[in-house]
Amino acid sequence: MATTSTRITIRIRPWVAAAACRSVPVDIFFPGEGYKGQYNEAALVCARCRVQPECLEWALTHEYHGFWAGTSERQRVQLRRAKAMDADVEAM
Repeated sequence: MATTSTRITIRIRPWVAAAACRSVPVDIFFPGEGYKGQYNEAALVCARCRVQPECLEWALTHEYHGFWAGTSERQRVQLRRAKAMDADVEAM
């Protein structure tokens, strides 16, 4: 049975219903110290996910912690910077 928070999440982000991570323990995406191995496990889940593009779009604008759409926190910072630089170039 879906919880209220799950129903709200799916209504806000309908792609979540098809996400490969729905059946995986959430802690592999939000590990603590010494996280390298857990991120590798999370990357395998993301690699087989059919909604990875939607997840990445969400993560780039809303998520600053954890592993989302096959990207680490550091990778998303780099992607945000590159996107901002592209926008600056287009504005010129």
